[in-house]
Amino acid sequence: MQRTTITLRGVRLVRAETVVLDEVDATFERGFTAVVGESGAGKTTLLEAITGTLAPARGALRVEPDDALVVLCAQRVDEPDARVLELARAHDRSARRWRARLSLDDDALGRWPTLSPGERKRWQVAAALAARADVLLLDEPTNHVDAETRALLVGALARFGGVALLVSHDRALIDALATRTLWLEERRAVELELPYAEAREALRLRRASAIDAHQRARRRLERVEGRLAAARERTRHADRDKKSGRRMKS
Repeated sequence: MQRTTITLRGVRLVRAETVVLDEVDATFERGFTAVVGESGAGKTTLLEAITGTLAPARGALRVEPDDALVVLCAQRVDEPDARVLELARAHDRSARRWRARLSLDDDALGRWPTLSPGERKRWQVAAALAARADVLLLDEPTNHVDAETRALLVGALARFGGVALLVSHDRALIDALATRTLWLEERRAVELELPYAEAREALRLRRASAIDAHQRARRRLERVEGRLAAARERTRHADRDKKSGRRMKS
């Protein structure tokens, strides 16, 4: 069986004629990758591109094998999708197991509008896992959920064995699941084979090193410019002395 992978090479993503991400190179394989960055850095845009709903303006994005099942668990769960409905109707062992694991009530879909965000999120994630997704894309899965729901989600997601991209501001969730980090900043992506905390420290040291190198280069330039200015001044004085000597002889 072919291993599932996601590969991006030189990818540019554009939304509303604005470049959101550019020259993205990354490879995602089995396990959880935390996708982090400031608001507007392109995290959700990247997930949409992997689902195929947003085509790259440039570069290549491939999900292999071609028949890999990619499931996006969007941040909002306003309505039960087809997978949720299928999970609610199914009575096989897998469906019963996922409903039990996430404490889902079989009759809950009839009162969907009254369900809490946490209950809806549990149905959404359970449906994705029950469908045996090869690629799981999670956009802020623990927003607006209580501690009990959060614990249920973490326990269920920890059992996922495919390729997972996790967009979240929940530091504890990232630490519990992700072993790699994709850092989005200034339209660029930095791929690090490190958990979030170590990745953040590695980037801090890299930036500090770059700043230090820039400052050293600036100081060297200032010294060179100072020596050139002094040489020009000596040349100017020498030329003036020569002209003065010629006038005295005359």
